[in-house]
Amino acid sequence: MCKWRAAGLLEDLDIYCGMAFNPKNVSEICAPNGDGNLFVWSEEFIDFLKEKAKSKDTTLERMQLSAVGYLWEMCYDLTLARNDNISESPGFEGLGLRGKSNDS
Repeated sequence: MCKWRAAGLLEDLDIYCGMAFNPKNVSEICAPNGDGNLFVWSEEFIDFLKEKAKSKDTTLERMQLSAVGYLWEMCYDLTLARNDNISESPGFEGLGLRGKSNDS
């Protein structure tokens, strides 16, 4: 007996999500807050990134791009089913950010 299955079900789809930016033109990502910006950077977080940049001998812009990369990693982690999650870590360790556990 032949089993027929309806085509076009959500379960039949593979979902792909990509993010890329041109490192030579990141003004819309790293610019101070204003119209046309893709991200809103709080003064507190910018100050934090400036300190990190100074300690790592790099630029604020480079730290902002790292933060955006970590944000996308977290968004990807949120799309994974609990059984498919390969890490308990949100990925922000590179910036020195760690989530608080219930034990602390």
